[in-house]
Amino acid sequence: KKISSKRYRDIKHYKKLISNDRDLDPLLFISAKAVSYLGAGILKKDFFILDGTRRLIAHALGNKSPDILIIDLEDEL
Repeated sequence: KKISSKRYRDIKHYKKLISNDRDLDPLLFISAKAVSYLGAGILKKDFFILDGTRRLIAHALGNKSPDILIIDLEDEL
């Protein structure tokens, strides 16, 4: 009830693809450290999803593990 019908259709479509073992692009996350480096004033322990929310939900519904790409910065020495 709380998501649009288009989003729901997309999630069902992705779930069908995942259940048929189709390779999808990895989900894209960015660390708060990297966002902070770009100028945001946020806590440096969080992660933010940039792309792939629908695919993440579809993987969860299909009980599958998604591939995830994380943009992060190394700690300074």
